[in-house]
Amino acid sequence: ASTRRPPLRLRPMPKLPDVIRIYAENRRDKDAAYFIDATQVEKALGVAGSGCRVIAQYSDDPSPRDLAEADVFIGSTFDAKKTVELGENLKLIHSTSAGIDRYLPLDWLPEHVLFTNSSGIHAEKVEEFAMLALLMLNDRMPQYMTAQRAHRWQPTLSPGIRGKRLLVYG
Repeated sequence: ASTRRPPLRLRPMPKLPDVIRIYAENRRDKDAAYFIDATQVEKALGVAGSGCRVIAQYSDDPSPRDLAEADVFIGSTFDAKKTVELGENLKLIHSTSAGIDRYLPLDWLPEHVLFTNSSGIHAEKVEEFAMLALLMLNDRMPQYMTAQRAHRWQPTLSPGIRGKRLLVYG
């Protein structure tokens, strides 16, 4: 017997006010590259960002008042139940992670709130890495690195990758 997933509930985008209040929750244990601030949000939104007010807080130093007034929440590995309890005005919650397994089931999500994630954000980088890995394996780079660590020079001639087959298992 096959197990079927329940159909996704697609919801229309909720109506947003003229000035959209965005609450960005950052984590101190993440690399600085993951820090979200007003400048980044406005740049990402372009002209649409001109009607936004962005509040950036750390998860260990939240602003309950700002979260209560926010229309949009942006964060990663956040406490979902606490976020919707404090964010009584939220219309959209965005997870900066691609995976949302930690938030399932979505029984914590109010009916009027839209939940989005960053699925696919790393697709181009994954494609580039996959090509890099295939080219390195084809040119026997692991063998070269092993020989280099042993201070041995063992040149080999590798054919090109064109026309070869790849088996993806799993």
